[in-house]
Amino acid sequence: MTLTLSPPSTAHHGMVDSPAAAIAARLHRSGGGRGGALSDARAQFEAASRLLGLDPALHAVLSVPHRELTVMLPTRLPDGSTVMVAGHRVQHSLARGPGKGGIRFSARADLDTVRALAMWMTWKCALFDLPFGGAKGAIAVDPAGLETASTSGSSAATPAPSRPSRAPTSTSRPPTWAPAPPRWPG
Repeated sequence: MTLTLSPPSTAHHGMVDSPAAAIAARLHRSGGGRGGALSDARAQFEAASRLLGLDPALHAVLSVPHRELTVMLPTRLPDGSTVMVAGHRVQHSLARGPGKGGIRFSARADLDTVRALAMWMTWKCALFDLPFGGAKGAIAVDPAGLETASTSGSSAATPAPSRPSRAPTSTSRPPTWAPAPPRWPG
């Protein structure tokens, strides 16, 4: 695969053109289908590293994730049974700030895919000059086959709180519990 760097084109979707953005666009168009998301992400990183003349020490740091966590989560099925499902969280790089990246619910979620998504989030945050590192999480479960309470965090291992919320909220769904306000003597 041969990549050449051409002059930046006009801005697309509010993105500021730069040599790094041009490299990212060319890598995006050249990748795909060679053996999974992680091998694609690594091949793209290797090509960009060569094009940019990346320092070998920085290359070594960015080649592997900073931190990985795999856990087994109890999940209640609609028939009342409980199964254990794998959950993964990968923090690829925290050099630019805290890890940015959501959680994916998919029966096909595996650690290599999460590694690739976290790596790509690192590059996206860097290209847009955001003060975040790259991270991603996944839970290996088909969300369509679960009760609503299972995917929102309730399971046999985490009982729901019983006190109503008194705290103001900035989200569309208020929390189900908040501490009582302090009592002042008098």
